[in-house]
Amino acid sequence: MSLKTDFPPDPAPAQMPSKLGPYEIQGILGRGQSATIYLGRELFPARDVAIKVYDSHMLNPEDRKVFRPAPTS
Repeated sequence: MSLKTDFPPDPAPAQMPSKLGPYEIQGILGRGQSATIYLGRELFPARDVAIKVYDSHMLNPEDRKVFRPAPTS
């Protein structure tokens, strides 16, 4: 399954990460007041994913605990 969009992701800005965890970042799908949504590629299983990353100034330390990645088995 592939993530379908009507527009290509924005080109990579200088500060955009090349990887987030196990995902290769392909571009930016959108930006809002509190977060950026990246188009990522998971290698196994091979699929496109949308990754929402909240701006650090929007989360207090207690909120950050909620958004840690779930453990994988």
